[in-house]
Amino acid sequence: MLALFIIFLICFPTTYLSMDSLDNTKKEVIEKPIIQFRPEKIVVKSINDRFIVENIQFLNRGIGTLTIESIQASCRCASATVLSNNIESLCIGKIRLSINIEDVEGKVFEFYINSNAKNSPHTYKVILDLDSSNIKNYLKSD
Repeated sequence: MLALFIIFLICFPTTYLSMDSLDNTKKEVIEKPIIQFRPEKIVVKSINDRFIVENIQFLNRGIGTLTIESIQASCRCASATVLSNNIESLCIGKIRLSINIEDVEGKVFEFYINSNAKNSPHTYKVILDLDSSNIKNYLKSD
């Protein structure tokens, strides 16, 4: 019986300390905002204008206020505007993405979104799933 008591005294503090250090790790992981986009990317299959304009939503899945600090586009033909910022936990924000397709050279446009989120920076893609000759024909018809 004394042997069991001694084993308990040796093992319990070690187990308790190990569990305490795990709890601190968990707190560090979830104490920051986490940005999640839905959809994760946009695929454009048709165009009606010289500009592609899409509003995207993002969710703050983490803890604390999520703030978009900057957004850079992969080309001069694209821009982004933060429509709602300083998003509280489990709330939704919006970003407007615009692409001028008049002088399009590529078919994938990337937006580099910097924020105070744990998973920042985030790259958001807009993919043109169009035949490039169709784009040029559309632009000539205007």
